[in-house]
Amino acid sequence: MPRRLLVVETSFAFGGRGIVLAPLISIDELSDVRFETPIEVELRSVDGRTRRTSAILTVPRISDMKPPYKAAVRLPDEASHDVPAGAEVWTVD
Repeated sequence: MPRRLLVVETSFAFGGRGIVLAPLISIDELSDVRFETPIEVELRSVDGRTRRTSAILTVPRISDMKPPYKAAVRLPDEASHDVPAGAEVWTVD
């Protein structure tokens, strides 16, 4: 069943490898999602448009990160202007 992963607050360019979205997501909410491998997601714009793209979920390697651990969503095929604040990222069945 599709579910919302996050509502985008902002995004950051990731060195020619797409963008990383904020906020991070608690990994406790992601028990059924694959990490470090592309998954298909649906982007839902605030104006009602939808489209599908690839996402990669990863746990940042931050030495002082404490539980609950968080995951980052990276969209390798997108640019910041393509995914504005307020857009939603949904899983796809």
